[in-house]
Amino acid sequence: MSVELRTVLFEDGERFPVLVDKQTKVPHYWSTLFATIELRRYTQNTAKNVLRDIALLMLWEGMNNRNLVDEFCAGRFLTHEDIISIREHCAISSKSLNRSLKINSKAQTNIAVLYPSNIPKLAKVSAENLNIRISRVASYLGFLARVILRESSRINELQPQIDNMVKRLIAQKAKGVKKSTQNSIPKIPSKEVFEKLMAVVEVESADNPWKSESTRFRNWLMIKILYDTGMRSGEVLSLRIDRLDLYAEQPTISVTRTHNDPYDSRKNQPVAKTLERNIPISSSLADAISRYIEIRSKISGANKHPYLFVTQRKGASLGQPLSEAAFYGRVFKPIIEMMPEFFSGVSRHHLRHNFNERLSDRIDEINRIAKENPDVQAINEKQEIQIRQHLCGWKSEDSPAIYNQRHIHKVAREALLDDMNRQFGANDDPE
Repeated sequence: MSVELRTVLFEDGERFPVLVDKQTKVPHYWSTLFATIELRRYTQNTAKNVLRDIALLMLWEGMNNRNLVDEFCAGRFLTHEDIISIREHCAISSKSLNRSLKINSKAQTNIAVLYPSNIPKLAKVSAENLNIRISRVASYLGFLARVILRESSRINELQPQIDNMVKRLIAQKAKGVKKSTQNSIPKIPSKEVFEKLMAVVEVESADNPWKSESTRFRNWLMIKILYDTGMRSGEVLSLRIDRLDLYAEQPTISVTRTHNDPYDSRKNQPVAKTLERNIPISSSLADAISRYIEIRSKISGANKHPYLFVTQRKGASLGQPLSEAAFYGRVFKPIIEMMPEFFSGVSRHHLRHNFNERLSDRIDEINRIAKENPDVQAINEKQEIQIRQHLCGWKSEDSPAIYNQRHIHKVAREALLDDMNRQFGANDDPE
């Protein structure tokens, strides 16, 4: 059975992801039961990721001509060889696997032949992602076996075998996996690249890739908010007009968790992944948002919901909340394609990293001034972490600490290079 992930939108706003048969579009029974009982307490994105890993397990069944439901019904559980095979399967990148084997109904019969010979060529996931997959697959298989056999007269005899199967699968997780503090943040483009990007998206820029002035203004504003605040793209898309304070002495915009909001018509709802918070903004940015709200008020259908950014293209979605796909495909991607020599590899999330780099520079500047001016309060490392936590919505101190450490490494490198350059300069022989 070949499946695909779909999202059902209920009247109360709940987004319910399900795996459906690609041909019949009928939901897969067991994974849907699992999602109903075990996954509804999680966010939509988490539930979708779990179901993707279950779909990967179902692909393993197809490749090996197996039916685990039938086997569990007969009281047969995974062997050691099965568990090793599933572990190796979970280690492979889904995208790489699907691309290599061209999964479709015609190729399905050839998968078992193609799979072994292609394993060495396929990209692997990180050890951390492998462990997450194994945990999810083990949880699903344990659930599946227990539910299937719950009415069996042998359940007391079989339960220890089920528990042992889950335990042996969990034991296949990679050992000693630690998050790297040095490499957790990927290398990002230079500050000059982001300055160039902001210049390109200016409404009056000759390089601006959009035609209508209202579209230019909306797109500039969305990217400007990313640049100025360090917000995630999903948080920008979930901004609500009724949660903006634009006319206070210190204007703010509020990041709120809007999961399963019935006013949001988007099936794949963009939501805040971080903590709710009020973010201070400049008066000029507040004025720009106010101007966009005036533009928005004239768009048909936009007054039916409170979400700030809306679709401006004529059609059935006119005035509806802008989707994640549209934000990337119609707003950000055209910038990359306009000047690939500058922006190739730049992502919206890089703007969040750039924001934190600029924040580090600003804190350094304050601390330099504080050394000369006793009226200026210096910012210590703990306070810097707390500032980042609030502005970026992090619950743990780990994420802001990574940025602090990265900045320390950067300053140390610059100091070392400066010292080396001065030494070489002092040792140069005069001509």
